Amino acid sequence: MFSVFFTTADAGIRVEADSLEGIFSDSAKGMFFLMTEKEIINFEVERDLYVESHDMDFLLFQWLSELLYISETEKIIFGKFDILELEENSIKAKCFGERLSQSSVKRLIKAVTLHNLHISRHNNKWKVEIIFDL
Repeated sequence: MFSVFFTTADAGIRVEADSLEGIFSDSAKGMFFLMTEKEIINFEVERDLYVESHDMDFLLFQWLSELLYISETEKIIFGKFDILELEENSIKAKCFGERLSQSSVKRLIKAVTLHNLHISRHNNKWKVEIIFDL
């Protein structure tokens, strides 16, 4: 589950999930929703993705940054993420999505930021807030 919020020059998402896999999957879904406002994405394109980092917070940052890079360079938006492996320092996933037309982009996301990005657990729920530079 994610919710969107806006600041003066940025936008963000608040994500809450039952698992870390849910945090990674829902964060990516939230980022692509923020970009396109599409709730339904066809699964006509599949990509394998492997990302490494030095800790879980930075791994989430790297994961979203890599998805954003693929989206920009290959003109794809993703809507489904099968997390095959999630460790403290790495994630391996299958990502499913569709070709992106320029007209479907509502907001151009320039970058994922590290501002206040921290995954936490409260009352058996995982939570994170992610800010995007628009």
